[in-house]
Amino acid sequence: MNDRILLVSNVQLNPYVRLLADGLQAAGASVRLVSGLSLPSLLVNRRRGLDVIHLHWLELLYASPRPIVSAWRLGMILLTLAAARVWGIKVVYTVHNLAQHERRTPRLNDWGNRALFRLATALHVHDAVTARALAPWASKVYIVPHGTYIGAYPNTTDRAAARARLGLSDAGVVYLFLGGVRPYKGLELLLDAFRTVDDPQARLLVAGHAHRPDYAAAIAALADRDVRVRLLLRHAPDDELQFFFQASDACLLPYRAVTTSGAALLALSFGCPIVAPRLGPFPELAADGRGLLFEPDSVDDLARALRVVCQVNHAAAQAACLAYAQTLAWPTLAQAHLAAYQARR
Repeated sequence: MNDRILLVSNVQLNPYVRLLADGLQAAGASVRLVSGLSLPSLLVNRRRGLDVIHLHWLELLYASPRPIVSAWRLGMILLTLAAARVWGIKVVYTVHNLAQHERRTPRLNDWGNRALFRLATALHVHDAVTARALAPWASKVYIVPHGTYIGAYPNTTDRAAARARLGLSDAGVVYLFLGGVRPYKGLELLLDAFRTVDDPQARLLVAGHAHRPDYAAAIAALADRDVRVRLLLRHAPDDELQFFFQASDACLLPYRAVTTSGAALLALSFGCPIVAPRLGPFPELAADGRGLLFEPDSVDDLARALRVVCQVNHAAAQAACLAYAQTLAWPTLAQAHLAAYQARR
């Protein structure tokens, strides 16, 4: 069967959906990518032929600064999906997040999730932990891991060149926090833990856009307490990611809550081991030499993990990370998605 699939996502910076589309097309499907969904657009796509609507990040599709507008947008999306089901079009939803990161409209988010979970033909999750969290909808759930980012970004540098580019010494451990600077990611916890690392040559790179100016100011004030912290509160362009990851001994993910971590897969795809809490997907991702774990919300245990990083064989850890990321090729994962689409009615 030559599936005709509509992938719906308005996320621009993360290439996840584009990589999935490429994998599906390589597997023989016909794929269109759109940034939103409405009844008129559904009618157009239905006339072209449509078998599956696969949505991503519902909370971003309806988000607005005004809650009443968010509620209206969500209602229209759900109405459109209900019409799709009546017309025999399958609806698949990838559960990237169970809750909004900033919990701006938690009741609306929870209601929207429940409504979509009922409407959906299938619910895609990346790991067994999330599947267990969706136990009431177990008959709809299927697991396909998050795919690799190998090849999705430039990666032509090495450790020495990357450190030189960033003005870092060849000596000393370099820790990296990279991505959107947001409260749920636990950066305050990390800065507290890093201050306890007794190594004057150690460096902590914090690179990413801060979504809220007040939070950026609070993080800057904490970072100013330690001259070993380099704070770059801006978006890191695609061609710069390689320098941050190749220069670093570990990517730090001190999240307070997590469902899926594309950031972890990104680090592993650059051969950079992770340090993360024992939450959600992290124990599996950090296994077999790919990273270190710490107890959630524990400054002391995170500090312990940071000290252990300097004892890790970096070359062996890098090889383990890359070997794992290579098992997550998108064409292979796309075949599993297609099988899941076709198994649902």
